[in-house]
Amino acid sequence: MNGLDKALENYIESLKPVSSDNTLSAYRRDAETFVSYFVSADKSEPDDITEEDIAEYFADQADNMSAASVTRRLSVVKGFYKYMLNAGILTENRAADVKASGFERKTPDILSRTEVEKLLAQPDITDPKGIRDRAMLEVMYATGMRVTELLDLRISDYVPRTKTIICSSAKRPRSFELYPIAAKCLGDYLKNSRQSFIKQSSDCVYIFINFNGERMTRQGFWKLLKYYAEASGISNQISPHTLRHSFATHLLENGAEPRDVQELLGNRDGAAVKEYLNYIKSKAMGKAIKHHPRA
Repeated sequence: MNGLDKALENYIESLKPVSSDNTLSAYRRDAETFVSYFVSADKSEPDDITEEDIAEYFADQADNMSAASVTRRLSVVKGFYKYMLNAGILTENRAADVKASGFERKTPDILSRTEVEKLLAQPDITDPKGIRDRAMLEVMYATGMRVTELLDLRISDYVPRTKTIICSSAKRPRSFELYPIAAKCLGDYLKNSRQSFIKQSSDCVYIFINFNGERMTRQGFWKLLKYYAEASGISNQISPHTLRHSFATHLLENGAEPRDVQELLGNRDGAAVKEYLNYIKSKAMGKAIKHHPRA
């Protein structure tokens, strides 16, 4: 039994004196879903899971669950982490600062195509950092990957000959053919820019790396995304998930099949796709009213 499964069993055992059978069953179900998600991603020890990982897990859950369900599951996970801290399994509670309010299902934040074009044009492609940043943004918009999936990409995941990139670290691996501009930006980065970030002792296998020659962090990506959003004049709140939402919505607007979009997103059900379709319908209704001769 791995460390995460063992900690889970001990956590459930600790709840038995103070919980009913129904409560215990619900707690076990939610905690097991959390644990199996990470065990399947080869993160089977409590120390393997970072705060970034937990936040990304719940962002994924929000694609498929109601706000109430996400809040309930987060409460269980927070209890699990509090137990592991008190039991000496962990030295810090990595779930403590994860907020349920960040994952409530609501109308998704979606950029217009013009806003996306402005955002992608911001990085200075005469500079190694700008070349890297443009490649990251292009690949994210080309694939709709979650930020952790993007940052987990390895050199071996990209096939230049076919312009295909494989999201192999995800729970549901999938491959994408990059559109020409994204493929060119990624190729330029790998050929002309990435070496600028490599340190002599570094053998980092990840595609996108920082100035220390290490894998780009979620926080690092978030900061540069906010910087470029402000530079492009985007006034709405923006997050890495905004590009994912925009990717899916723009595909649907261009006639892509909802089921195909769901597969590209790597979602288990179509709840998120329904939200994007509702957004498109509401936008179309708004345009109809605007152009009505009696408006």
